[in-house]
Amino acid sequence: MNHPFVAKATSTINAPAAKVWEALTKPDMIKQYLFGTKVTTDWRVGRPITYEGV
Repeated sequence: MNHPFVAKATSTINAPAAKVWEALTKPDMIKQYLFGTKVTTDWRVGRPITYEGV
């Protein structure tokens, strides 16, 4: 495959942007809604985000 896979989605969330960002970027929050998934990344643009878990 010559092009990397890119997943895109759109959702409307009725919450303050800061709370949504926290839920998307804090590993302890991610574990709560992704069934204990461990997230590994340095959150820099273009760097990988690895999700490991159940």
